[in-house]
This record gives sequence, structure tokens and C-alpha cells, in this order.
Amino acid sequence: HLSNHLEYLNVGQNVLRGTLPDAVLSKLTSLTFLSSYYNLHTGTLPALALSRLTNLQTLDLGLCERLQGSVPTVLGTLTNLQFLALEGNVLTGTLPTELGALTDMTYLGLYGNNGIQGTIPSELGALSSLQELRLEDTQLTGEVPSQVCTLVSNGDLNEFYADC
Repeated sequence: HLSNHLEYLNVGQNVLRGTLPDAVLSKLTSLTFLSSYYNLHTGTLPALALSRLTNLQTLDLGLCERLQGSVPTVLGTLTNLQFLALEGNVLTGTLPTELGALTDMTYLGLYGNNGIQGTIPSELGALSSLQELRLEDTQLTGEVPSQVCTLVSNGDLNEFYADC
């Protein structure tokens, strides 16, 4: 099967509509790159399917404008993930502390999700490879945790955007 060997899937900047196909995604277990940004997807992020993509290094579902629900905690189990772009959707809830387990993460973009609220988890300070953190245009409140500020002061985190 092609699905057992497919490593790179980029269908971004089309006019794809509807939900992300859970049944199809869960079979693409060799994927290292998945991008469907700037499409017209609806529904929630398929947590179960995403949990099976253990080789995934890049997940770009940004600017779909209609993806909703919370950021799945299961993303924290994808330890190879280096690039996570979920910006420009209608995601809600709090940021999962589990994202702090993604120590190879270089980019985390969640900006433009006005339903994301709560505080920035201190666990994000464990993202020692992080170079860009985009959290602006959300409803995050409170102070930036000292653990995240340490990334900035050490020069590890090159760009940090937040409205909190």
C-alpha cells in the first residue's frame, strides 16, 4: 500500500473543504510531513489519527479558518514533531501542558485563535530547540512563565510574539 510508505503530503493552498479524513490520516503512519494549510477545513483536529503519526516532524494546518475544538493533548506524544502550525483557525480551550514534551520543536504557531485562553504553560519552557513561538491574537492572560523567558534571555528563542 502507498499509505504505508508515504512520507510527504502537501495539499496546502487549495480549496479543499470538509473535515480532515480521520480514517485516511490514521493509515499514513510513515508521514514525516503533513501540510494542508490555507484550505477550508471544518471540524476538529483528528486526535486519534494524529496520535498514530509518530514519525511526523511537520504538521501545518494553519490558516484553514474553520478548524475548531481544542488543541489535542495527544500532540505532546509526537516526540519527533519540530514544526507545529495551527494558526488562523477557531481553536478554543487552553494550551496543553503536554506540548512541553516536544523538545525538538523549533516552531510553534497558534496565533489568531481567539478562543485559546488561560495562561501560557510553564512546560513550554522545556522546548529547548524552539526558535519561534507565536501566541498573539489569542485570549491568553497572565504573565509569561519564567521558564519561557529563560529561552528568550538565553538567545534560544529568536522570535516570541504574544499578547499577554
